[in-house]
Amino acid sequence: MHQDAYVNGSNSTTNTDSKTLIAAPTNGDRVYLTDIIIANTSATATRITLTNGDTSFTLPCPVGGAVVNLNKPLVGAADTAWTFAAAASASTIYVAATGFRSRY
Repeated sequence: MHQDAYVNGSNSTTNTDSKTLIAAPTNGDRVYLTDIIIANTSATATRITLTNGDTSFTLPCPVGGAVVNLNKPLVGAADTAWTFAAAASASTIYVAATGFRSRY
């Protein structure tokens, strides 16, 4: 795989508003997520939902955080950004993701 095909992104939130995690690719490409890192500085556990087009994936967001290595990548829709939102407000939730871009 060409090095330019690898993508990553990160963002943070303190509320339940949707935030961009990885910007939309172009030219009909899709972003496949392979790894997700969550840090939760709050004293309260919650959940985050990753969204891309019709695809959504909900993960626990425990106090401290979590690392999720996906055996099968999450496939996004063509030319569509990956976003995330927390189920509840928290001190700060940080989310980072890595993956790759492909037309297939």
